[in-house]
Order: sequence, then C-alpha cells, then structure tokens
Amino acid sequence: MAETRIKSSGLSANISVSNLALTGTTSVSGNIVPTSNNTVNLGTPTLRFGSLYLSGNTIDIGGAQITTSNTGSLTFNTGSGNVSITANTVSFLSTVANTTTTTGNVSFSSNLAATSVTADAYFYTNGAAFTGGAGSAGYTGSRGDSGIGFTIAKTYASVAALTADTAPTGITAGQFAIIETGNANNSENSRLYLWSGTAYSYVTDLSGSQGITGASGAVGYTGSSGSAGSAGSTGYTGSAGSAGTTGNVGYTGSSGSAGSAGTTGYTGSQGVVGYTGSTGTAGTAGYTGSRGTTAFTAGNTAPASPSLGDMWYRTANDVLYRYLNDGTASYWIDVSGPVNNFGVSATTQAAITASGVVPPSVIGQSYGGGYYAGKISTTGNGVATHYLIVAPKATGESNLAWKISNTSTAGTSSLIDGPTNTNNMNDASHPAAYFCKNLSIGGYTDWYMPAKNEMITLYWYLKAGTENGDVDAGSNQYAVSPEPISTTYTTGNPPQTIATAFQSGNSEALSGFYHMSTENTATMATLMSWYGGNHGSSNNKTVAYKVRAVRRIPI
Repeated sequence: MAETRIKSSGLSANISVSNLALTGTTSVSGNIVPTSNNTVNLGTPTLRFGSLYLSGNTIDIGGAQITTSNTGSLTFNTGSGNVSITANTVSFLSTVANTTTTTGNVSFSSNLAATSVTADAYFYTNGAAFTGGAGSAGYTGSRGDSGIGFTIAKTYASVAALTADTAPTGITAGQFAIIETGNANNSENSRLYLWSGTAYSYVTDLSGSQGITGASGAVGYTGSSGSAGSAGSTGYTGSAGSAGTTGNVGYTGSSGSAGSAGTTGYTGSQGVVGYTGSTGTAGTAGYTGSRGTTAFTAGNTAPASPSLGDMWYRTANDVLYRYLNDGTASYWIDVSGPVNNFGVSATTQAAITASGVVPPSVIGQSYGGGYYAGKISTTGNGVATHYLIVAPKATGESNLAWKISNTSTAGTSSLIDGPTNTNNMNDASHPAAYFCKNLSIGGYTDWYMPAKNEMITLYWYLKAGTENGDVDAGSNQYAVSPEPISTTYTTGNPPQTIATAFQSGNSEALSGFYHMSTENTATMATLMSWYGGNHGSSNNKTVAYKVRAVRRIPI
C-alpha cells in the first residue's frame, strides 16, 4: 500500500490544495486544524469513516469531555455535571475479543438522569435482565394519629333529608351517616355516607341480600283478660216542662127553626084547543117613524162625534162597542163579551179613554197604560203586527243588573220576542226582567223587558236629543214604515222625537244605557245607548244599568 506523509516542519510555506484526493495511508506528524471554527466536517452523512482509534486522552465534544483511565474506566465530564442518554434500550456490556463477560463495572461520577426507565426493560448484562443490588432501607415516617374507628353517628329517613342537613350536629369528621327509610325495598335504604366536616360523600350501599328466614318462635303466652271496668252512672234527665192550658171552645149559636113548606096550589085541567081561523088579508105598510136616538155604525174607524148609546161594530177585530159615560167621561166600551180584544175585563176597559180603543196614531200619546212608541212586525215582512207601549218613567223604569251571576240563561236569544225572553228570566236571579214582569200599571200586568230590535224601534221614535245617529247601528228587519227597514241610522236620522215629554230634560225622556232582554254572550248583557243609538255595546251581566218596561198590543 502506498503511503503519503505530510510534515509541517519540512515546509517553508503554507500549502493550499483544493479537493485533495489521497489514496493509501496518509501519515500526519502535526496537528490537523481547520481554517475556521465549526465550519469544516470530518466525513459526510453519506461518506463516513470506519473505526476511529484514539488513545486514552480526552475527546472534547463541544466542551464536554470523554476520557479513559489505565484501569478501563470511562469518564464523562460535562459542564452541568449531568449525562443524558436518549434511547429505547440501553445495554452496558463488558466485551473482550467479541466475548461477553460478566465482569466489569460501569461507574458514574456525575448524576445519571433517566426518564421512564425500568430495570427489566432497559438494563441488561450479557443479554439477561440486570438486577441491581438492594438499596438501603428508606426513611420510616413518624407514626400517624390513631383513627376514630368506624362509627355510624347519624341516621336519616331519606337522601333528601341528609342533603338538606348542611350543618349536622352529633357527628364529627370521619364518622358516618346511614339512610334508614324503614322499607327494605326502598332504593335509598342502607346507603352509607361519610362526613368530612363540611359535606357528606357517598361511600356504599350496605343493603345485602335477604338472609335465611329463621324458624318461627313458639307462640307466647296469652295473658289473662283484665277485669271489665264498671259502667258510668246515667246522666241526670231534666224534668218535663208543664203543658200549656187549652183554650175554651167558642160558643156555637143555636140553629134557626126551619120554615114550614107552603101548600101546593090546585092545577086546573087543560082547556080544549080552540079552532084556528083562516089567515086574514095583509094590511097596508105602516108609516116609517123618524130615526131613534141610538145610531149603529159598522166599519174599521170609530164614528166621529158619537152620541151616548151609539153602537159601533169594528170590522177589523170583530168587536162591538157602545159609547157610554161613567159619570166622569165618555168612552167606547167593548160590549161584545166578558173579555175585550185587549185581553182585559169589561170593567177594566171602562178605565180606558177613547184612544185606548181607537188605534193610536200620534207618537207619545197616552195609551194602554203608558205611551204609544211605534209599531213592529214580528213576521219581519214590514206588515205591522203590534203597537209598542212604553211604561211611564216614574213607575216603569229602574236601575238593575241583568243577572246576579255572569252565566248563560236559556231562551233569551230572540231579537224581537221580548215577552218570551222575559218569561225565561222571571225570577229573582234576573233583577231587570223580574222588575218588568211584575209591574202593574194602569190595570195592565203584561209588561216585559224589550228585546234588541224593539229597543231599536223605541230609539227611532223616542230619540231624546239632536245628536247624530250612529251610522253603524239601527238596522231593523222587524221595522214598520216610516221607520226604515234593515237600514242603518244616518247623521240626520232618526230626528229628535216629536213627543215633547220624551225630549231631553223632560219628564219621560230616556237617557244613558239601557238593558235589553236579548242575551249577548254567556257572560255579557247587550246594552242600548240613548246617545247615538248604538246597540252593540255589552258589559258583565252583574253590572246595573237602566231598564224601561214595555208592553205590546196586537193589531
């Protein structure tokens, strides 16, 4: 093998060679020193040197030193005094000529730091797990305080009761509490809790499986029955009060003597029937006398300027009247039977003025116990069927509740049949209707609380003021001309009533809100406002409002 030797002492100048390639053995008698610090490598990642043979002198790696001694010891000297080895397995072997021996020691002059190291997995001698020598006994700590023993200091009926007791008494830290529900089948029964001094913590459930049922014990001796106590004495019965005296029987008068029967007179024999003569010749017609003092008239309109005793047969209702005077005034009196066409006796009829027989014609005129207030058509075809009579204010108006409770009343839904509505409320629980139904005015007892459309007619004819009508109200399918049929009010209609007594501020004027017999809902009553004529308002039935009674007379 060729050999190249470089001696620094034989050169008088530096040798600069780029990419020097040497073959064979190269001997160097001086130091090999790089031209700059920490920039030149010895070998490359892909071209590495083989074995590196060094003497026992120190290997300096970045300031850390690895040295050997004549005794074979390997020494690691680092600036921090620590040696860190990172590997999955670290084996310490003593090898001579490829033969593993069991002799030789590994010593560490500095600290040995190992992370997650176990002797079985990381330290081996000759391939077998390395077992180190026994270490010195560790320090024995001082004896702790004696425990308080197992003590169940408190019992609770439920977990909820235990949890709620945040400051229990009679128990100290380390003692136990148990749940005793009294029912072995309860899931909370026999639960054990530990008191820490500030809170309970669950430990375990001491409920065990049911033990073997022991044999029944012998029936115990039945003691003798105790003697019966003596009966208490009977309480004192008070004496009966004395009976009152019986009053004397009243004196019975003597019976009068019966009169003697008179003697029956003698009945004579029947005479012989006489001979009937032939019919005589008719005489000439006698003179027609002058008209008598009593006149008879048939027709639908009462005769004008009648005389006392005159007779009038009214064809419209098939009633015969006679014009009479009762010492105060003259009247047409119904003489056709015991009851007249108005459903009252002839005696009562005698108290009716002539306008009580002759159909009413002027709104507000006194008529039939009250005042004439227009016509209605119960058939809804515009043909009048009844006159409406409104009661006098002094006796026929009040301020009352529709009902004493906000509940439904059956049979009160009619818009035109006020009498039926009222009859279905004729009791003390319906104060307004009961008031109307039990009135007796002018000899009449058929008063009632008007239905909704009857009130619309009353407003049309008896509007008290001059305010505009409510244009969303007033439609009345049961109206009779001149009241518009099924037509709402306008700003100018209805006009103020022509009946002076019913105008604002006068004796018979209607004002404010009035109850109607037509039910609104199960809990609400329908109201009629006499300012504008709105009839869509409602309120609780128990609230008091005005009510004005009416009656109707068939046409």
